[in-house]
Amino acid sequence: ELGDGAVWWTVFPQPEKRAMGLPKLLSLLLLILLHAQSSQPFQPIRQLTLPAIRPLPPPTFQALNCNSNSNGNDPLDTIDVNNNWLAVAPIFISSHWNESPVLLKNSFRESPDDPAIAGSSSWPTKEDVYDLAADEDCEVRIITHDPSEDHWALELGPFAPEELRPPPTIPHSLVVNDVDRFLPHVADWMDANFNFFPNWRRDDGQISLAGEDGGIGFHVDSYDVFLVQVSGERNWTVELDFLSENEEIDRLDSRHDVRILRPPNSPKRTVSVTLKPGDMLYLPPRIPHCGTAITPDCMTLSVGFRSPSASEMLSSLAEEIGERVRSGSSSDERYSESNPDDLLENASRGLLTRTSSEVCKRILL
Repeated sequence: ELGDGAVWWTVFPQPEKRAMGLPKLLSLLLLILLHAQSSQPFQPIRQLTLPAIRPLPPPTFQALNCNSNSNGNDPLDTIDVNNNWLAVAPIFISSHWNESPVLLKNSFRESPDDPAIAGSSSWPTKEDVYDLAADEDCEVRIITHDPSEDHWALELGPFAPEELRPPPTIPHSLVVNDVDRFLPHVADWMDANFNFFPNWRRDDGQISLAGEDGGIGFHVDSYDVFLVQVSGERNWTVELDFLSENEEIDRLDSRHDVRILRPPNSPKRTVSVTLKPGDMLYLPPRIPHCGTAITPDCMTLSVGFRSPSASEMLSSLAEEIGERVRSGSSSDERYSESNPDDLLENASRGLLTRTSSEVCKRILL
């Protein structure tokens, strides 16, 4: 309240329920490239304008000590969100998005572990995860680690209930992909709390349900990820330097069924943090990390956002266009000049004329 009965409202736009999808976005990219050959400037289909967000006082940043093998103590920023993630999100985006890891303490109050809000949480429960693990349409796997032999093993689902109760006696993680596709309340929660990112960039919601000491090993992702602690506690070890794809290949440990990184040849700056229910850890692409459950029934929800490379975008574009042409009415149509005089006029110049661009667009799109 601002006084005299006046109230200041912060309004966030509601996202469309149906994401545009990366293939459609890439098809639009091709349309732009083809249109650029004509003399007419490209006009976007629609332009969205976000409402202004009320400025907030700067949050208090706290530096966490790290376990460093090289240049002394390199801190990891942490922000106490105070259960007000949507208000802090704009500050986070301007200070850390795509740039550096950050621990976002007390991001959310919702938790199945909180008796004050039992039954009202939007997050999945252990029983939800077990039900999805038995679904043939769901991508699910169990990753186990035998410390005595330092071996990681992978078993693909689905899994019958009796295969999960009791859980394996060695450290393990039950991993379920696309939980937002199967659990509408999780999809609604993700829409409400991450609506400031474009829908086409969001990948999926992934759940990792681990027993004590369970995890999936040291690895690196090629997308932005928010790691939300739903229940239990998990310790994360994070390298503070970006890892290239070539460096990842050099560090892959081929002894295991899963993509596990070997220790680096030279010392790396690392930090170790523990997440409790409601805490969230953000990692930009290509930051190596490893999460280990330190309590039973440790559940982490990963919300990933695509960060495609140029080669990935072009590959997806070619695949989408090829599929569209194969399934369309013009699948047998070949390019030909509608005006032979146009061919003769431009044959020596090697130009893609506007007429040729229109023919290509008609065939492909």
